[in-house]
Amino acid sequence: MVLEIDKDKRIDSFDIHDFKQASITPDTHRTIGMIPKRGVDVNKNEITLFYRITNSNKCEVISAIVPRTSKGFLEDLYPNTLGLVPALSAEALFTGEDGDPCLDET
Repeated sequence: MVLEIDKDKRIDSFDIHDFKQASITPDTHRTIGMIPKRGVDVNKNEITLFYRITNSNKCEVISAIVPRTSKGFLEDLYPNTLGLVPALSAEALFTGEDGDPCLDET
């Protein structure tokens, strides 16, 4: 879980059981946006990227990297993620059908 509070300097990340880390910056931010998993660098063990808009009108990229000793792709960090193909057509959705999401490999 990642916690961001508007007009704050901190971005906290939590595991279900343990506090992991806090990212503290010198400037407060207006908002933060997360990019989809397909935009991360898997060779750096990057698990997510945030775009942070600061109160001084700058856009900063914040990278969340899992520390690991081995380099290269680590399959346990990257489960399949939502793909670009919709699970249903608009017509099927409006008739009440339900479908599983189409997943892509990272």
